[in-house]
Amino acid sequence: MTRAFVSYTHVDRAFAARLAVDLTRAGINVWYDQWAILPGDSIIDKINIALQENDYLLIVLSPEAVESQWMRREINSSLLMSLAGRSVSLVPILKSPCNIPALIADLHHADFTQSYDTGFAELLAKFGHLPKVPAYTSRARTVTELDLTAPEGPVRTLFPKTFADWPACVLNDSQSLDVLIIVGSTRREKSEDSQKFAESFIESDIFGTRWSFSRQESPATVRDLVRVVDLAAYLAVDKLGRPTNDPDRLRSHDPLCVMDVSVTEEQLRKNLILVGAADTNLFFGLATVAYRQRFGYSIPVRYSGDEQLYFTCDQIVSDLSGLKYPRLEESGFMHCGYLAMMPNPWSPTKVMILASGTRSTGTQAALLALTGGCDEVASRDKDVEAWHSLSGNNRYNAAVPTKIVRASRATIAVGSEYLTTSQKLKVSPYGRIPQRHVISDFEFLE
Repeated sequence: MTRAFVSYTHVDRAFAARLAVDLTRAGINVWYDQWAILPGDSIIDKINIALQENDYLLIVLSPEAVESQWMRREINSSLLMSLAGRSVSLVPILKSPCNIPALIADLHHADFTQSYDTGFAELLAKFGHLPKVPAYTSRARTVTELDLTAPEGPVRTLFPKTFADWPACVLNDSQSLDVLIIVGSTRREKSEDSQKFAESFIESDIFGTRWSFSRQESPATVRDLVRVVDLAAYLAVDKLGRPTNDPDRLRSHDPLCVMDVSVTEEQLRKNLILVGAADTNLFFGLATVAYRQRFGYSIPVRYSGDEQLYFTCDQIVSDLSGLKYPRLEESGFMHCGYLAMMPNPWSPTKVMILASGTRSTGTQAALLALTGGCDEVASRDKDVEAWHSLSGNNRYNAAVPTKIVRASRATIAVGSEYLTTSQKLKVSPYGRIPQRHVISDFEFLE
């Protein structure tokens, strides 16, 4: 397999990250410092070893890069190795117009200044590879095709954060909230907007291709919103690290929670939490396509309809366990939901969390898991398996931040009184809950 070392300066990091991901999708074994250098590693030793082991040294050139002493050092190291008989091909990557250093001015460069796609196709031709195919095909690649035990390479790109980083991962550098909760819009029988919500759709340009998404008409699901309020309170009060009576801490001009039909392009660049079912929240389809287009892989826990671009919520599919969780009564998985954490495809340094269920009960269970952390089994026994905790990630692969969750208990409203006259009920996985209820406990299945 062709091996390539990507050299860049910090101002060109976003470009280098995209280049590393695209090269990996094209079958190139990429050495990229954000994947390969771990805390405690010697940076100089790691780079020196990598320069010796790779076939190509890709130098990302920009006005800032040509002034970098570090860049000049890597160019010199490559030329010295070539003179010493070690075959290392140096390939300049012209990101933006600049004065190419005299030492490499006569080398043919890949020109990205006019078009990224043109420059990338030119670079692949240098490697003898065909241009890349679009990431979204009828069957996307799955993460199980990767070596998930390796702490570097594509795995780190696909899962830079895990649930062990929650909720700190949705705070910015000043420890303030930088998150948007997107809730599915549902029909409201006594609202002037009911027709709008019933026929709502989104048209969006996703990394160069145009997509249209529509959602089905669905009855309002107030119970989901109860748990969304809990999640918002959890983030805004419990996890901000300052006294809750600090008014400036909670004041914000930006909404914390919006409906899926009212999300702006600027808001998409925040940390995102998508809540609802795949056929009632437009963003489950939008985010699934964007993730595949950006990274070339399908989301490891998802709805079965994703491959056909029909986002039905009839059953949840887990690539990691190979199991399916149907919503049918006889399946024993009636009240299931899932959580998945991944990079936000519109802003990969931020996270995107999906909290969804085949029924409202499953969505509530997923939201409870974000605020509760440990399921009912873990709460009874401190020595249970780590996957019974949210920070334990997936049961079948601890490196992947995905969880399957099931509603296990509900609070039933008796008559018209909820707060003063309520009772607890153990939720059966084989049947519906006939009374009005809110899910009050959950358990992880993986």
